[in-house]
Parts: sequence; C-alpha cells; structure tokens
Amino acid sequence: MNKNLLLKEMISQELTQEQMANKLDLSDNSFLRKLNGMNEFTLKEIRKMEDILKMSINKSRAFFFDDSLEYTQINTKQLKKEKSK
Repeated sequence: MNKNLLLKEMISQELTQEQMANKLDLSDNSFLRKLNGMNEFTLKEIRKMEDILKMSINKSRAFFFDDSLEYTQINTKQLKKEKSK
C-alpha cells in the first residue's frame, strides 16, 4: 500500500484520518495500524475507500497494490473467504 498517496488523496478531499476510520467503521487505532502497514486493509475496506474517495480501479491499484498480479491474487483469496462465510 502506498500510504503517502492515500494520505494525499484524503487531504485533497478534506478527510481526516479519524473521519476515514469512522466511515470504514474502524477505530482510529485500527485504521492507523492498517495505514502504517501493521495490519492489512480488507478488500471490503478497500472497496469502501474507493467509493468514499471516488477512485477508479487503476487508481486504487496504485494506492493499494504493487502490481495487477498482486491485486488478482488478493482479490481471488478475499472472494473465496467471503464466499465460504
């Protein structure tokens, strides 16, 4: 994840970290841990941020994934988890 890109986008849309955490139904600490790479954002959280920040898929990939292969692998794993619930 590219923390700097995400923070710049949030700033450009006048969203604080606390506001984003609230919109994602996360505690401030949980959001900060994910933002700092200690934990990973779920696919559901990423999709919610795409909606909140009005991001295209390509822009989202630049923010959250190193390349499209990683995106595909994570997306597939996450979808399998969601289907098994």
